[in-house]
Amino acid sequence: MIKPKCAKTGARKAKEVPEPIRSNATEKGPDSLQKNLRVLIVDDEVPIHRSLARMMKRKLGECSISGAENGKTAMELLEREDFGLILLDLDMPEMKGTDVVRALKESGREDLIDKVVIHSASACSDLNPDVNELVGGRLLEKTGNMDELLEVLEFAKEGRVKEWKPAPA
Repeated sequence: MIKPKCAKTGARKAKEVPEPIRSNATEKGPDSLQKNLRVLIVDDEVPIHRSLARMMKRKLGECSISGAENGKTAMELLEREDFGLILLDLDMPEMKGTDVVRALKESGREDLIDKVVIHSASACSDLNPDVNELVGGRLLEKTGNMDELLEVLEFAKEGRVKEWKPAPA
């Protein structure tokens, strides 16, 4: 195809090409959610942390799992990084899980509280009344049902951790 000439200069005109449409939106398919899931496991018992991380990688495939051995380290990580799920041990030295949640609330980070699931040796919410108040009863027993943990991961992949509730005992 011959380009038209400019009437004044006789030069051929370049064809105008529209600018490509750019979007900041990300793909929302299940694979992209799965690959982008970032999990923070906060537990002072390193073997439990490692076991959970291995299981999650096996079930989720590509995902990013970070760990913290106490609440203070978790707070530092949460200042710098974003996570889709925060699996938080209830009973830790220095800063308990409930103390971490309170600190997040005091710092105005309710968005992070919505991503917290408390992970405890006892999942009885009657023994942990603060859990009901602070994270809406999202309490998972450490030695409990793996299906429940997988269910939490599914909710996290969909960005719906806040909606997850444990099965009634």
